[in-house]
Amino acid sequence: MRELKSSGLIETDKHMHASSRFLLTNVVTVVSLLALILAATSMGYASLTVSQETNQLREEIKTADRNLSSLKKDVSDLSGGLQSALQEAKRQVDEREALLKQITPFDPQLVSAAIKEGSLTIYSNRDQNDLVILAQEFQKKFPGIKVSFLTATTTELISKASTEMKASQSIWDILDLTASSLAVVVEAGATQPYKSSQYTKENFPFIDPKGHIFFHGSTINAVIYNPNLVKRSDLEGVKTWEDLPSLAAKYPGKILVHHPSRAGPGTLILAELKAYWNDDAKWNKYLDQIKALNPRMFRSTGEIGRLVISEEGAIGIPGLLHDVLQAKENKVPLEYIPLTPLILNPSGSVISKNAPHPNAAKLLIEYMLSPDGQELFSRAYRSPLRLGFVSKSSLNVLFPGVTPDKMIGISNQDFLSKPSEFVKKYLEPVFGPS
Repeated sequence: MRELKSSGLIETDKHMHASSRFLLTNVVTVVSLLALILAATSMGYASLTVSQETNQLREEIKTADRNLSSLKKDVSDLSGGLQSALQEAKRQVDEREALLKQITPFDPQLVSAAIKEGSLTIYSNRDQNDLVILAQEFQKKFPGIKVSFLTATTTELISKASTEMKASQSIWDILDLTASSLAVVVEAGATQPYKSSQYTKENFPFIDPKGHIFFHGSTINAVIYNPNLVKRSDLEGVKTWEDLPSLAAKYPGKILVHHPSRAGPGTLILAELKAYWNDDAKWNKYLDQIKALNPRMFRSTGEIGRLVISEEGAIGIPGLLHDVLQAKENKVPLEYIPLTPLILNPSGSVISKNAPHPNAAKLLIEYMLSPDGQELFSRAYRSPLRLGFVSKSSLNVLFPGVTPDKMIGISNQDFLSKPSEFVKKYLEPVFGPS
């Protein structure tokens, strides 16, 4: 009995262990399956999360690329701007250096000798206020040199200078007049030569080959007009002096001319054109064209300017350009026509042959040729002659593009040396005496 029971128990136990193992195996399997399902779910979620983050990262990379491209463009633009700024700065520095190269330092030995002389006398037909400014500025630059001056008409000054020369003595050191008047004084032997390192063809359009006359400034005899009377369309195509008669013919009775037989600004224009064209037939035809206008003749360019402003005349041949500049500043209706060639009436200075203060005279010449001295002409609305010098009345500002070869003013030596004979020979037969 016990053995059977025992055997039954053993079998029963065997069955029970087998069931347990089966159940355990199933449980493990189920758990494994659940784990696999959970793992797969987790992996899918993770995969989805990674995919979203990757897309977001791609967008951020694209945005970064766009920002980088924009930054590169900004850097390129900035670089271009800096390059332009550097080029402009270099250009300004180069211009400044070029100007500094033109400025010749005043010779210390000459300055010392001039100060030892202590005085300087100028004869001039300039406006007295202009001479006062010149004296003040020169004395400020070179303390110790007292400047005195005498103002009178050109005729009176030439006569006085000649009288002093004949007496082998001189009161004046510097004579300051227009080119034609200075030529007479030089021919009379009343002056001495001087060589200045500033006075070169690179710096000045007019050079006296004999070294006696120093042309430092100029009045300009320009064709003037009233813009209220002259149509702008009529001015189109009027570029040279040859174009002038056809323009003037459109305003009969309104043409004012400085008398050609006056030996003044109007005469200078005609004399210079004769030398410039070097064609007598062409020049004589031009004289006939001017006469055919039946212009009103005047002895004063100043009066011509006043009448054009008051509309009693439409065109003035010529007026003075410095009158136009003053009128424009005061909003007065007066303009000028920039014709070529540019005809100048240069002024200059000579040193007396018997100058009491020769070193002071030479120093004044150097000062008037320098940029500081040239600026004084601009203050008086006259034109400084130094090439490249920029001011409100400098040639390159008033006549942009006009080169030195298109500037004339001392070409006709016949007129410069003997103006009265030139007038009687060429102009009085056409226009009559003044």
